Amino acid sequence: MTAYEWYLEGCRFDEDEETLIIAEEAYHRAIHLDPTLANAYTNLGNLLYRTGSLEDAKALYENAIAVDTMQPEAHYNLGFFEFESGDMEKA
Repeated sequence: MTAYEWYLEGCRFDEDEETLIIAEEAYHRAIHLDPTLANAYTNLGNLLYRTGSLEDAKALYENAIAVDTMQPEAHYNLGFFEFESGDMEKA
């Protein structure tokens, strides 16, 4: 499978609590195959944020922005993360 196909596989499984592990693995595979696939970083960050791995999620949002400065969801999520952390200036 291609990186994009792994990304889509992650999207199929990242909404169901019972299949989060499958989604996480799919996003990791997508990133491994294409380290410039910003959406995979963002979605993996969202998944980790929902499971309480906040610092890991933040790092993934930052990675998404590093590979694609125009990735809007990563910017939004990072801003929300900073807002939730109480850092209004960064948010």
